[in-house]
Amino acid sequence: NLPKWAAWFDENDYGINGDDGWKNEHFPNGKNRTYWARLCWLYRNRIGVFSAKYLGVKVEDIDASSVESVGDTLATENKGAKSTQCLVTCKMKDGRERFGYYREIRYGKSKFYCRIYLGWKLMDICGMNEENKSTYLEANDKKVLKTVWAINPFKKVKR
Repeated sequence: NLPKWAAWFDENDYGINGDDGWKNEHFPNGKNRTYWARLCWLYRNRIGVFSAKYLGVKVEDIDASSVESVGDTLATENKGAKSTQCLVTCKMKDGRERFGYYREIRYGKSKFYCRIYLGWKLMDICGMNEENKSTYLEANDKKVLKTVWAINPFKKVKR
């Protein structure tokens, strides 16, 4: 873990050594513990604790009947195969509104695409309603959805 003064920059779910994908795909065989791997992880997951603890949306506080999705609800699984987008909106129980906009723009037939993710990471609650809300509150589900303001113009298409 990071020192207390730098805790806002840590990643609240996985810590400084990264998640399983980071450990197995990007820096395998223990290389995730190097200075460079940790620096890259913190750059990729900027102010993780702050965006969850202070700006995040608690899933239990979402009014499930207000969740609306417009577009491709499986857009995050696309990985650049085609251009796609989805807008998810919801209201909190206290009346505040939240949105999450996710878009992928494929550059013709190139191996790259642009990924845009703005607002809150609400793609995780696409399809939530009063009847199935409990399935979004299970032990292995995210309790808090972070804010996200990311535009990555050079993501590589995964096939």
